[in-house]
Amino acid sequence: MGQLLSLREQLKRCTVQLLVPGKSLGTGFFVAPGLILTCAHVVQTARENNLSIEVCMWDGQSIGLGSIDKYVLEKIPIKDTLPGQKFQYLYPDLALLQVKLTDHPCVYLDAQVSSGNQLYIYGYPDNFPGGDEAEFVFEGESRIDNQRFLLKFREGEARPGFSGAPLLNLNTGGVCGVVQTTRGSDIGGRAIPTSIVFQELPGLKDQQLQFHQQDKRWAESLTAQQGQVLGLRTATDAIEVFYSYAEEDEKLVMELQKQLVLLKRLRIITDWYPGKVTLEGEEPDEQIMKHLNSARIILLLVSPDFIFSEEHGNIEVERAMDRYKAKEAVVIPINLRNIDNWREMPFGKLQAIPRNNKPVIEWSNRDAAFAEIAKEIRGVVERLKIGP
Repeated sequence: MGQLLSLREQLKRCTVQLLVPGKSLGTGFFVAPGLILTCAHVVQTARENNLSIEVCMWDGQSIGLGSIDKYVLEKIPIKDTLPGQKFQYLYPDLALLQVKLTDHPCVYLDAQVSSGNQLYIYGYPDNFPGGDEAEFVFEGESRIDNQRFLLKFREGEARPGFSGAPLLNLNTGGVCGVVQTTRGSDIGGRAIPTSIVFQELPGLKDQQLQFHQQDKRWAESLTAQQGQVLGLRTATDAIEVFYSYAEEDEKLVMELQKQLVLLKRLRIITDWYPGKVTLEGEEPDEQIMKHLNSARIILLLVSPDFIFSEEHGNIEVERAMDRYKAKEAVVIPINLRNIDNWREMPFGKLQAIPRNNKPVIEWSNRDAAFAEIAKEIRGVVERLKIGP
């Protein structure tokens, strides 16, 4: 693999310039193989006048014509305007373009953004159509109504032509929005939130997940902190361990976590379990699936309560086994308390620990049981760090 790129450089290589004959339209960026996300208003003139849309890469190389695959635009009148004035919001103002090129990097879309976060954009503004960048600070939300809103940012200059550019959150490493408009001066602009992108373009979230599971270029551009926030990892990052367990077994799980704490302090592993963190704007189920999809090691802490729970019996175990069969994750059943028909379970043919098949609860020295389990997990971590 070649030299790793900085995240800013990686974002730049995901962007494209959109043009009609003799005129620049604005910016777009790759979100899936052959798919470019931009604002609907960027390509509106081309759509209404049946004009071709030429797509040029960040280095000026043309990759041919783009066709509009999806176009979502509503004109919402602004209430309480002065007599004779007619203002309207364009919303959600999103378009997906399709091109033949599929061998390219893609941004990582993530909705997380908080007040004071540092933002970065790269695009093709009117005064520097060959490409330019700008930095901003996230300020908050601009509410159109109770359901619809825009992200508001300040301090940088969002010139015409930046419309459709990816809004990168430098704190998280994810693209949190699509630049839509300036604020009428050089103090910033507004963007369509990534949460609205996922809402209006169903299926894109799954395409993103599939792409980034296979293509690690974005993940390799992240800092360790960004990778942890997004749930992504690179070969040199800590390995994420996902704990799946029943609430009734929480005290036993904490004993295992104590045995693994040194690996966490050395940043060899990170861990996550349902209920640990719920980020604003994301449902708990979304958090669970995000980490189930990113963890390299999934621990199934098995007990009668674990089997009894519908959540663990269906959702978490099913996804864990899917990733195990796809060779995307190591799944380790841990025998906490006795259950009947172990071999009939979806994970019944996997090697469980402790290897003597004696449930942890039946050990006279429980510390010894968890020390043995932790030793097995450390061995798996070491093999993953070495690679295939």
